[in-house]
Parts: sequence; C-alpha cells; structure tokens
Amino acid sequence: MQFQSEIISLGFDKNDDPIAVAVDGHIGFVDQGLMFNAHNDASVSVALPHPLGGMVSAGEGGLIVWTRPDEGVQTIGQCDASCWLETMAINTDAMIMAVGAARQVSVFDLKTNQMINQFDHKHSVSSLCFDSKGRKLFASTYQGVAVWFSRLSDQSQKLMKWEGSHTMVAISPNDRFLMTAMQDNALHGWRLSDAKDMRMGGYPAKIRDLRFFAKGTMLATSGASGVVVWPFFKANGPMGEEAHEIHPQSGHLVVKLAGALSHPFVAAALDDGRVWLADLSSQGFEWVRESGGPSVTAMAFNAKGDRLLIGDESGLVYSHEA
Repeated sequence: MQFQSEIISLGFDKNDDPIAVAVDGHIGFVDQGLMFNAHNDASVSVALPHPLGGMVSAGEGGLIVWTRPDEGVQTIGQCDASCWLETMAINTDAMIMAVGAARQVSVFDLKTNQMINQFDHKHSVSSLCFDSKGRKLFASTYQGVAVWFSRLSDQSQKLMKWEGSHTMVAISPNDRFLMTAMQDNALHGWRLSDAKDMRMGGYPAKIRDLRFFAKGTMLATSGASGVVVWPFFKANGPMGEEAHEIHPQSGHLVVKLAGALSHPFVAAALDDGRVWLADLSSQGFEWVRESGGPSVTAMAFNAKGDRLLIGDESGLVYSHEA
C-alpha cells in the first residue's frame, strides 16, 4: 500500500488485520485496500491498535480518533486543542489508554471513551507503558519514571529516580523489570520487586528503539551497528549478564526494531534502508530488503509472529512472511 507521506505507526488488530498510519493523518487497512483521512490532514504522532479492532491515533490539535474499516472514523476524545499528543499506551485486557502531551498525561476508559484521569508532571513525558493488567501506568521523564495507579483519582506521584533524561520506557511482560532508554547512549532499569537499579552502557549511539520479545525472555535495542539483545531468562534478569550484538553491519546503525512476542524473531532496519530478520532459536538469518532504499520508519510483527509489516519515509507499506 502506498501513502503520500511518511509512515509513523504499524500494527495488527485483534483480527490479525495489518493497519498503517501516515503522518498526514491517513490510516490504511492494508489487506482490504481501504484508506481513511482520519485527521483531516492534521499531523499524527502516535497510533496503536484498538482492543476491539481498528486503530487509535492522535497528534496535532489533541484529537484522538478510532478508525475501523466497517465503522469509519469515530472521535474518542480531545485534549486541549492547542496541545500536540506525542505518546500513547494501551492495555488490551483492561481496555484502558493513556496519551501524553508535554507534561500532562490523560487516561481514557476505552469501554466508555471517557477520560477518567489526568496526571501532571514536573517535566515533559517522553514515553508511556502499562503493566500487564493495566493497573499501573509508567511515564518516562527527566530524572526517572513516574508511577501512577491508572484508575485512582486521588493520589501522589511516585518517582523511580535516576539522574538524566529518560527517552523511552518498556516493562517486561511478567511485570518484573522496568527499562528505559537514556539520552546519554545507555539503558537504565529497575527490578520492580525491590527497585534495584541496573545500568547498561557502552552504546555507540542513542537508543531510539527497544522491544521485549520471545515471551519476554529477551530485550532488543537499537543504538549499535547490530541489534543488542539482553537476556531476561533468569530471576535477576540482565543483572550480571552480558548482551550480545546480533548481525552488526560495519559503518551503519540499527534505527528501527520489531520483535515477535510469541517467538524469538527479531527484525532490524538499518540507516541505509536495509532490513533483516533473524530467528535466534535456530540462528537463521535473511535479508528482507538487501538493496536498501528509503529510511524505514515503522515495523511490526503480528501476534503469531509469522508476518512482518514494514513502512518507510516514502509512504510505502509492505509485508514479509516470517
């Protein structure tokens, strides 16, 4: 499927339908060949699959919309019209969503499409994630990660502190480890049972993507010429363990990642537009796009781990059978 602007998000909904979102607000249902101008040409920054099907997207003007192939475009809500929504998290089981603009995070109940909470922060929020049950919300920011109870209205912020700017946040599927990417070319993490700190440095470049995969037993990150994979097999996670760099390409950097949650499959896009796919259980490796091309801006695996969706800055979306 070809769009007229850069692809900013890809995903598969509950029906395993691939969906693509372009920065100009167009949302395409790849297999059906359907496309909607969901934001009236306003810019979109973030989008994720809705638990009931279709895609939720947000960006310029604070508008949050839900787009489905059979129902079209529906407005879920709108934050301050002057704001620009920049980050989003959804928990499917809890039917809850959080969106962030600058220092404020708004929480919505996706059963009712009602805003149920707003959380203010001292510094801008860069990334959001929920725990597995949607009970807690984690917001990365300057000097650490803010922790909130998603549905509790009267509460004080808890901050998991670590000096520096935290640019991305992810939680392990078993809720045991919280990981952030740092502005200073490093990872930081906490074991949530006792808030024990972990610092993993040595990256040659800024980490712009991190993904848990293989049922949460591995964490893949960008920031090097290959994919850096940290082991989370043991009770202490990566503490005392070494990372492995997968398929480094001299003179290049990994810019985008996709990891299959159900399988040890990881895909990487390089800064020259090449894309490769690896099966870490069998050490299998193949080039998905060996000749390079426009910079890859989004990638996603489906739930089965047998299909990889790729989108680039030219607006092209294509898939590869894993």
